[in-house]
This record gives sequence, structure tokens and C-alpha cells, in this order.
Amino acid sequence: MSKILNIKLHIITPIHIGTDDVYEPFSFVIDEKKRVLIEFDQLKLMDFLQSDDIQRLASIAEKEDLLLIYKTLKNLYEKYKAKYHGDEVSVPEELIRRYLEILRMGYFNTEAKEAINKFQIHKTIYNPNDKNPYIPGSSIKGSIRTAYLSYLAEKLGIKNWTAKADELETRLLSRGTGREKMTTDPFRMLKVSDFMPQTQVRRSILYAVNRKKELSGGQSAAQRRGLYQLLETVMPGSVFSGTIKLDKPAREDIISSPIPEKFLKALNYFYSKIFEQEAKFIKHLGQPIDYYETVKKMLNENSYLIRIGKHSGAEAVTIEGNRRIKVRTRRGYEDRSSPTTIWLSAPSPRVNQGLKPFGWAVLEIIQ
Repeated sequence: MSKILNIKLHIITPIHIGTDDVYEPFSFVIDEKKRVLIEFDQLKLMDFLQSDDIQRLASIAEKEDLLLIYKTLKNLYEKYKAKYHGDEVSVPEELIRRYLEILRMGYFNTEAKEAINKFQIHKTIYNPNDKNPYIPGSSIKGSIRTAYLSYLAEKLGIKNWTAKADELETRLLSRGTGREKMTTDPFRMLKVSDFMPQTQVRRSILYAVNRKKELSGGQSAAQRRGLYQLLETVMPGSVFSGTIKLDKPAREDIISSPIPEKFLKALNYFYSKIFEQEAKFIKHLGQPIDYYETVKKMLNENSYLIRIGKHSGAEAVTIEGNRRIKVRTRRGYEDRSSPTTIWLSAPSPRVNQGLKPFGWAVLEIIQ
């Protein structure tokens, strides 16, 4: 008999689940007054553009002059603004400032090319039919698995594992090896649906910035070099719904250590520690941690903390007590139990303002 849980997923901090998609220069403009990026269907432009505008677009496409593409699309948007319709995503002031700086450049030279390359915006995963973001079941299942494995490692007293990580999972799950590994893995019985939006999904383009975790201060190597990423994120307040189904094995001898019905308790056991430590660090940076109180009020016997998506941090994707995280030091790369830097979401890469962690959400069981 199966156990089916109906779940609401509440987004607490910005989440980005990557795809190979980016916002192509030929497909968007930024409206600085509305503070949004507008992605449009290129074919639909043909419905209202005049013939000379169409010819100009075709001409600049052949030249591969990205700066001219940016400028031309912006000019066309201002000319036909009432007819432009597309998917809108909010953007921070810093991104608007950089966009306008690009538009003011005179030629597509090395400086312009470098500025445009830094303007690459990565999309979060979305439904191609309606363009709405969703949360893949595989992301949620992977997070549950890591938390449960950490719970088992603590329960069995396994620490400082030095062999392969895959062998550690085999030991913890009491599964077979070789061809039997998949059929005897208890997580084969856990089915997690994709989580679809239940409310209007709030999205924003944010910077992913790297900061040194040591409280003594200083800058990470990425921060010193001015490295960052531009990510489309699902924003706090968005709610998704889906199901988690736990099947029982057809034969008891196939899976020797099935997943118990209360398996979600492992989430709070595992992620709460990371959440607490991270909140202390962000508070040390002088940033508000209002999301911390939000989570504390939400957690109960039917609600569980989880972390998903890009930049969740090495601690959240490795088994507690058995971590070997490759860290770059002055002496080269070393294996450590925790990373020395953290990636945070920010409205600007230049200052420590508006910093928030990526990936936090709450799973709520709906009765």
C-alpha cells in the first residue's frame, strides 16, 4: 500500500534551478521605468513592425554586432511600446544601470563585448508551454535523500568516511552492489512529482555573489576578481504544489531497509543546523534575516525545512560528518569538512546590501 502526501512548497529565499537557457540578446529589452526585463516572441514582432524596421533587424543579425542589436531593439521598443507584449521579470537598479551603460557605448569593441558577456542572464527552469517556472521533483527528491542519508550516518555512528561516496550510500541504505544497486535502493520506492505553481510566481533577476565565510572578514578570490552570475530566481512568497508518494516493496526481501513513513523528519534534523549557522553569518554581515523568523513560525509537525537549487552550498548536498569538500587554498586544493566561501543573492555585486541565501523553502503537508 502506498502513502501519498499532498504538499505545498513555500519559497522562503530566492531559488534558481538552472537549465541551459539564457535570455538571448535578440529576445529582450529592459524598461527602466517599469523596472522589468521584457522577453518577447521574435516572430510576433513581424505583426507590427514596418518593412524598413524588419530589413534593419535582418541586416544587423547578419553583422553579429551585439551592441547594435541591443540599441536597435531598445529603439524599436520605444517606438512601438504599446504593441510590445511579452513575459516580464523584475530587475534591480544595478542591472538597469549597466544596461543603460551598454546602450550608451559607441562601438562594438573589446570593452563593449566584455560588458555584454557579463550581461548573460541564466533562466530558471520553466514549463515551455506557459513559460511559468516549476520545481522539478528530482530536485526535491535529491534534497530529501541527502537529509535522510545524513540521518542514517548519525544513527549508525558513521563518521569521517574515506572511501568512495557511492560506497558510503550503499552502506547506509543496505543496498546491493553492481546490477542490484538500483533495484535494492529504497529510494526507488519514493516518487516525487514536479511541483507546479499554485499562485502567481514572483520572479526577479538577481546577482549571485561570492563571500568569504570567515567572520574575521576579508574577500573571497571571486569577490576580489569581481566575479558574479546573473540568475533569474523564483522569489519568496511563491507557492507550488505537488505530491510525494512512498510505495511499499512488492517483496520484503528486495529492499532490506525500506524508508520509514516519518522520513520527512530527517529534513529538519539535517537542514536546521545549516540554516542556523548560515543565518548567524548573514547577520554578522549586517544583513536582515527576516526570513529566519518566517521559517521558525512555519515549522511544526507537518512542515519541514528543505533546500533546493543552485548555490545551495556544499554542506546541503553532502552527508554530515562525512564531508570532503575540495577547497582552494594558497597551497592548492585541500579536502575540508566545510567550504570557506558562500554564494548569496544580491541586488548588486558591488556592496554588501540585500544579501540573502539561495534555496530555502518549506514543505507543508496538506491534510
